[in-house]
Amino acid sequence: MLYAITPEFEDYFDLLQIIKSVRKHDISHLLLRNKNLAFTDILKYRALAIEHLPSSVKVVMNPHELPFRYKKYNTHLHLNSRNLFKVPKSTSWVSASCHNLREIKAANELNLEFILLSPVLKTIKYPNHLGWKSFSLLAKESKHPVIALGGLNLNSLEEALQFGARGIAGISMFLS
Repeated sequence: MLYAITPEFEDYFDLLQIIKSVRKHDISHLLLRNKNLAFTDILKYRALAIEHLPSSVKVVMNPHELPFRYKKYNTHLHLNSRNLFKVPKSTSWVSASCHNLREIKAANELNLEFILLSPVLKTIKYPNHLGWKSFSLLAKESKHPVIALGGLNLNSLEEALQFGARGIAGISMFLS
């Protein structure tokens, strides 16, 4: 599984450029992540992405606001680690971000398709990272499939699968 995450984008033109890059890869999910947008704006961008991507790609939203207010959209929402502890356990979500065992245990209580576990490898933004051994140990604690995130590239897929991941996610790896 390949899971693309958008960088912060400014407008429709930026998103169309991202979509153009993402279309080159066989991705299953595109996460629209923009902390500067209201949820209603994210919905508009989601419609644009759906219009320009194959129907096999699930377009997921990551509202910075507490997302359970938007229950009717819950099958298209990603929980960040801050909101992971604040949502009703009976609601279904696409995915959630986890970084440690405490967050994985919270995610195990929710109805999710999978979790994103990060950061696996060292990045400029995240010099403290899990490494593949810790990733593998934490992945075994999840009742959901685990997608590896952080410092990876498309060549990392095989290694990620060897350490228990179901796929990889990234921002910059899909923007070439």
